[in-house]
Amino acid sequence: MEENNIQQNSIQHTPPITEPTKHKSNNFPLFIILGLVLFIFLSLGVFILYHVVLQHKNTGATQWKTYNGKDYSIDYPPDWSANYTNGDMFIKSPSYIEALTPDSVTKGAVLNVSNLPYGNTIETAVRSNYSDCAKKDLVKMFMVDGYKAAWYSTDCPGNNPDKIGILVENSNNGLFLEYDYQPRTDSKNLEIFNHMLSTIKFKKSEQPNMSNWKTTKNVQYGFQIEFPSSWFAVDYGKYPASKLGIPDPSEKLLLLFGRGLEPKDLPAFTHPWGNLQINITTKLFSEQELNKTGLEQGKIVNEQVQNKSQYKVIQFAGVKANKKIQLSADLVEGNLGTEIIFNSNGYGWLIDYPAVDYNGNNDPIYDQILSTFKFIVPPSQMVGFNEYSNPILKFQVQYPDGWEHNQPDAEHVGYWDEFDNKKNTDDPNYMQMIILLESLSDKYFTASPGTNIVTMEEGTYYTKVANLSINGNQAVKYIDHQAPNDNSNILGYFVKTNTQNGFAIEFSAFSKQMFDSNLALFNTIANSFVSFR
Repeated sequence: MEENNIQQNSIQHTPPITEPTKHKSNNFPLFIILGLVLFIFLSLGVFILYHVVLQHKNTGATQWKTYNGKDYSIDYPPDWSANYTNGDMFIKSPSYIEALTPDSVTKGAVLNVSNLPYGNTIETAVRSNYSDCAKKDLVKMFMVDGYKAAWYSTDCPGNNPDKIGILVENSNNGLFLEYDYQPRTDSKNLEIFNHMLSTIKFKKSEQPNMSNWKTTKNVQYGFQIEFPSSWFAVDYGKYPASKLGIPDPSEKLLLLFGRGLEPKDLPAFTHPWGNLQINITTKLFSEQELNKTGLEQGKIVNEQVQNKSQYKVIQFAGVKANKKIQLSADLVEGNLGTEIIFNSNGYGWLIDYPAVDYNGNNDPIYDQILSTFKFIVPPSQMVGFNEYSNPILKFQVQYPDGWEHNQPDAEHVGYWDEFDNKKNTDDPNYMQMIILLESLSDKYFTASPGTNIVTMEEGTYYTKVANLSINGNQAVKYIDHQAPNDNSNILGYFVKTNTQNGFAIEFSAFSKQMFDSNLALFNTIANSFVSFR
């Protein structure tokens, strides 16, 4: 203070400055700027000293221990104890005494940390864990190590201490923390809890080592898939739907995947969480079901939204599929899950697996498993289909039972093959498939969907529907619009090969109704096409 006075006096007695004014204007702002920088650094130092050093001193955090779990780590005071029992971590204060009788009172504090079960959100976990408590107040929403968390204060019956429930949503495995402390005025234990909460760190999930994964192959239905060596895969294909509790007899559960030991009981649905299921049905999914996109709002039941879902068209194992992401509780089961549907080899396929929240997040291991799914080519034992190979044109295709291959006439030998469903051409139920060599233009593949990619003099034109892949070959799906007086309904595919010529695969039906009701079948046949050129 005295030094400051001296500086002020010396400034007051300084003779008038005779230097040019421009020097004066340069020195004054520099002095101000240096003073501001010094002030900021001093303020930052005081802030760090108070919030880090002093607060750590208050909680004793500088000497804290660390628990390193499989999915997370957390720090706790050095005089507290930490015990891992039956999947739960209990961190107790030295003075903790549990109330074992109705007349006794819990003393001290205890933190119980457990994993949030798969399929639970913050809301569902609160309902299940505090169902006996009269009051469940949401204190605040906040973040724990970058993940959404909710702080609940509860008022439970009996001699329970104050309870704080913290639920943290994490796409792999969230946390449920319950902190009991006595008495209500014990601010020290609350400070300690707040600091423990700030030390939680989630461990990043490592990519699984797939080198030792098992492979299961289903020759009858023509696919194979890999799964972790520590998981089980149960073949339920030999059981009828009724034996597994499936209400629709046309459905069949082929495979059930899950962690741990293989279930010995039936039906399989007694193991609802942590499972991945591959189902088929003899009922093909319609084009409307496969092309569904956007949000489905669901229904309001007991003041809660149920069956709210998001739909998206995807490619799965080279086949067009639809992915349904559940955004609210299921109306019947109440479980969270994701479904993928598609048609292949004459069947409708449905793959479902659990989610961890209402945002479409799931355990990434399911994505890893499904990335290994592939169809076996050729699926010669495919149920309901026959295999045809053309050694001249060098292609292979599956066609349904009830259809036949027709020998091409002399004019078409060497570039044309024909199949139909054994009906007369004027029969309303008549259907036909033609496969022929075709010189393909690059514009077919670069043009946007909705573009007319072929126009002919007689009025025929092809409208592009989409680009896709058929067993590793680029392909284009199109609708063949015939001349005005032609009643044909034609769906086509251009398939590019490694040679100059590609293939055109065209499906037609005599009636519009027959055509529309068999679009899924046409797509399934086209996706069985394999070129060896």
